[in-house]
Amino acid sequence: MKRISITTLETYRKFLAGDEWTTQQAMIEALTAPFQGNAYTRIGSAFHAIVEQGEEVIEELDEMGKFRVTVEGWPVIFNEAQVAMALKYRSKLPYAFHEEWIGREFKTPSMDIWVHGRVDVLHGTFVRDIKTKYSAVKYDDYANSAQWKFYLDLTGLDTFYFDLFEFPGYKIDKHGYDVSSLGIRPYGAIECIRYEGMEEENKQLVCDFTDFVTKFNLTQYLKDRAF
Repeated sequence: MKRISITTLETYRKFLAGDEWTTQQAMIEALTAPFQGNAYTRIGSAFHAIVEQGEEVIEELDEMGKFRVTVEGWPVIFNEAQVAMALKYRSKLPYAFHEEWIGREFKTPSMDIWVHGRVDVLHGTFVRDIKTKYSAVKYDDYANSAQWKFYLDLTGLDTFYFDLFEFPGYKIDKHGYDVSSLGIRPYGAIECIRYEGMEEENKQLVCDFTDFVTKFNLTQYLKDRAF
């Protein structure tokens, strides 16, 4: 059985919605090209590593007020306020489960496919997702996202929160993996609630996606589910 990530389904949703950055070619490349991490994704992973593992992943540098968290061999440099904010977030979720894999089989006319994702935080009856941002947050980007709908569908829970943290003024060419000269701005959690018909919308998106990969002969690029 083939598998597809919720992240890729969200990319496909944006393509269907006419997102200017998610062209048909970009969609095809998302399926055929191997994922390449960058400073944006690794800064986010480093911040999440502090939330998940606490002080054990933090290395204090000789330079006053700077701390290093290494992700995939890349050192990400934070300042004291940024580290403190991640640790404060962690302290509010003492019994949470982190990085939990979820998945389920969907049957479509084109194929049966395993839809899967990795939940940042499972805390009681809530799903939470941490995102680091590098520009002002647009509410609709999250309210319309397929991510939270599939996460609630696959966990059977009813409430999802996006927890957003912005590094104002960040420029990848200027700052790279060192955000210690910047501030950090937390946003109020964006709450997303299960609604009637959500599961049917998810299934339709999966059906549309499998039709798309079949039409453009992209099935070969889908990975097999690891049983």
